[in-house]
Amino acid sequence: MMALALDDHGKPCILPVTPEGIPLELRDRPQWVCWKAVERGGKITKEPRDPRTMRGASSTDPATWGTLADALRRHQDGHADGVGYVLSPDDPYVFVDIDGCRNPSTGELSGLAAALVERLDSWTEVSPSGTGLHIIIRGRLPEGCRSKNTEHGIECYDQARYFCVTGHALGDVAITDRQSELDAFVAEYLQREQSTRGGATAAPIPAGVDAQRIIDKIRRSRSASKIISLLDGSTDAHGGDASSADQALANHLAFWCDCDAALMDEIFRSSGLYRPKWDEMRGEATYGEITISRAIADCGNTYGWERQQRKPKTEPRILSAGTGGYTETGADLVFGAPIETFRNDRHDTPPEMFSDEPIRPRILFQPFPLDCLCPALANYAAQVAESIGCCPSMVAVPMLSVLGAAIGASRVVEVKPGFAQYAILWTGTIAESGAGKSPALGAAVGPYYRLEEFHHNLHTEDCERIRQAHENLPGDGQSEPEFPPLPRFVIGDTTVEALAPVLQQNPQGLLLSADELSGWLGSFNQYKGKGADRSHWLSLYDGARLTIDRKTGPVKLIIVPNGIVSITGGIQPGVLRRALSDDDFDSGLPARFVFTMPPDRPLGWSDVPRPPDDDYAAILKRISDARGETVTVPLSDQARELFAGFKNEDTTRLRDVPGPLRAAWAKSAGRTARLALVLHESDGTGEFCISADTMSRAIRLSRWFDRETERIYAALGISRSVDADLLEFIQTRTDVTARDLQQWKRSRYPSADAAERDLNRLAKEGMLIRTTDTETGGRPRTAFRWNSPQNT
Repeated sequence: MMALALDDHGKPCILPVTPEGIPLELRDRPQWVCWKAVERGGKITKEPRDPRTMRGASSTDPATWGTLADALRRHQDGHADGVGYVLSPDDPYVFVDIDGCRNPSTGELSGLAAALVERLDSWTEVSPSGTGLHIIIRGRLPEGCRSKNTEHGIECYDQARYFCVTGHALGDVAITDRQSELDAFVAEYLQREQSTRGGATAAPIPAGVDAQRIIDKIRRSRSASKIISLLDGSTDAHGGDASSADQALANHLAFWCDCDAALMDEIFRSSGLYRPKWDEMRGEATYGEITISRAIADCGNTYGWERQQRKPKTEPRILSAGTGGYTETGADLVFGAPIETFRNDRHDTPPEMFSDEPIRPRILFQPFPLDCLCPALANYAAQVAESIGCCPSMVAVPMLSVLGAAIGASRVVEVKPGFAQYAILWTGTIAESGAGKSPALGAAVGPYYRLEEFHHNLHTEDCERIRQAHENLPGDGQSEPEFPPLPRFVIGDTTVEALAPVLQQNPQGLLLSADELSGWLGSFNQYKGKGADRSHWLSLYDGARLTIDRKTGPVKLIIVPNGIVSITGGIQPGVLRRALSDDDFDSGLPARFVFTMPPDRPLGWSDVPRPPDDDYAAILKRISDARGETVTVPLSDQARELFAGFKNEDTTRLRDVPGPLRAAWAKSAGRTARLALVLHESDGTGEFCISADTMSRAIRLSRWFDRETERIYAALGISRSVDADLLEFIQTRTDVTARDLQQWKRSRYPSADAAERDLNRLAKEGMLIRTTDTETGGRPRTAFRWNSPQNT
């Protein structure tokens, strides 16, 4: 992308975004970032930012993307210079960027640009600088092509990149399928050339290995900091000598690019070290060509992309803590692979050749579906997360438990006669220290604490009135007045024996909020009857009868007809794994929880103020004010059909699922009904039945929690991912079709639809790449292949 020009005040000249000019099909996808113009190495670059937190965004991490509305809000309030769309692996789009082809004053296009606009004939807009064009078409880039043609100022991508969007469209042409035109365009401008320099022959680069994949591989290497510093334009390690830094970067690139001069040149030009000197002639060659030739001549070893891809695949295995097989980095696990040792006596190319195999498939974190919540709750969660700098799920997930506690015993959802559910939800946030668990939990629970204080004040006033009335009664005044029990909304870590009398006095239910859930888990076996607390809590998850026999105290027997307690709290990944015993899993305790474990990103400073919680507090007050006799809320006919369809999926999806994960997923249907009740009450529409829209949103939330549970269990070594064997099968083949899956495992895939459902889901999550081609006779063939390791 072309660098931005500066105005008379030294600020970048940037076209404002015109939202109405952006195609609707792009607007509806939650793959948007915003960007800021930042000076790096003497150049103005466009750094992508998460539109919710304004922290750095990644084109391969959906957790850092948002909606167009999120990005536009940042742009319009001045926090961002523009918006951008991220190309994901399952997108049908190809982005073509043509730099320096338009006169910003007259709008006149260069001959090449005008010809390409007419030739590709799809939606086209003006770039942020006003001097370039963006063309978006439907199609797929051929494997092995280049992504850049520096001679003509062309870049072209179809995944793992973001592009700036202005909405300043040329004409009214829609995004159109232009595969044949794209193939011809690539053949003419982006065909990869193999070349030789300095006497060293460029090793053949396999299809699919481009500049971005090489940079991603570098970022995962042990010498990443050294090389990335050079790519960012730093000369500090070379005493400020830019020429020395140029040669050092070229030396690294010779190793990583297998001495492919064209790839080396492409990556160097995208680095912060690139400057006009690179293209200055020094005799018969440019400075850049001489630098690359010297690096190739001195390169004694290369990474060997072709050799790495030929290596036999070994059976991945679950590794547990202490084996040395993985290191924890928050939500993701980096599984170790054999390290190849080699000797390099020619120059300082680092010995960090990590083998691509064996590789352990990882499930990517998916952003929490905030749009499932009513706008007031969604906005509050997003704005709090932005202020803290954490993931919105760390606010939204505990809010669900708080809302469920506010409903308490006042409402039950009736799925069918004899099957009813309270709004009891047990949630947890798994994150390392310093990730924002406590402030996020405080924002979710704080308004409920204030509501409790409000009722405490009312209780104090009531007690004073009763005391005064009692003093005015005739008699000797020796008797004590009867005061109402103190209302309780929230409790902390507690045993069941201590909980019982509080529940007895507060039959509408409670919220257990624990900043560290480890304390609550550790309270299970504090008394002689080992495991008794666990057993009681398992029953309380369903609002069951609680009976406590006490040997001491004035009250020997406590009976709570319906013990209703929602739970929320935080815990660190390693602490959770140690706190859960085999007995816990055998009993199904973890299955009753839903967790969020967003990628670990230590918090920095944010100037964004904490938003007011008035709307959230008003919703909690409205819900709690409706407490009283239990009211049954039925499902509408359409909602019941949706629920039945979701429940019926268990007949196939629970087959061959590992025990701990099966237990969690088996509770998903009941949890869906509870979520539907929470959404219904928080919406406050006044409808008697739970609508199909509400049930649809509850099912989406349940699917998100199910996938997050699978990801967390696999990451913590609790349970093998359901998709592990499928992904391992796919990795052994060039690509797979639905028919291949049926032949591989007929019991799991009795129909092509079942196979396509799994393949499309994994493609949507970024783990597979979907391809469509035409076989002899014109019949389209849809296949899926394993995505590159850096994207999984």
